[in-house]
Amino acid sequence: MSIIFKLSVGINDFSNLRKNHYLYVDKTAKLKKLIENDGKYFLSRPNGFGKTLTLSVIDAIFSGKIDLFDGLAAEKLVKHYAKKPCPIINLDFAILDTKNLKHFEITLFETIHNIANNFEVSIKNSIISIEISNLIESIYKKFGQVVILIDNYDQPIFGCAKNNELLFNVYATLKSFYDTLNVCSKYIKFLLIT
Repeated sequence: MSIIFKLSVGINDFSNLRKNHYLYVDKTAKLKKLIENDGKYFLSRPNGFGKTLTLSVIDAIFSGKIDLFDGLAAEKLVKHYAKKPCPIINLDFAILDTKNLKHFEITLFETIHNIANNFEVSIKNSIISIEISNLIESIYKKFGQVVILIDNYDQPIFGCAKNNELLFNVYATLKSFYDTLNVCSKYIKFLLIT
């Protein structure tokens, strides 16, 4: 029996695509090359060009979700990660509230604390850079090198673009956040920012 694949308009969850027989053009060979280089990458494309789907595929690879990769180029690599999945920090900056600086910082802190709770590690500080540093180091000590996937990196900037003071403060907070990722590079196996 042959499977008729459906077109995947607007679907950005890899598991949903594969399990529900949507058409997927296999780009996992290129992702495999990126992953094997243990690097830090920045991917910038307009909305609707598959950035979120790419992050979902990478998440599935490092999580070792073998059933999703049957017949795809990265199948062998996924089998490797199925034996020892990597801890993955997923951050979607589209959820950060940029009404004002306080809301932005609160939603960023809550996001970091939710991730800490999911990994059952404790972090306690009131400075974003120290929080993210403690989070990454704690996860590393418990599980090994960390994979960090950041989606919609530019949403906080766009969200406050009409307010110069807020824009400056949000930018400063994000700069501190990204500087911390750089300082923590020895704990990071792979980083992709879109």
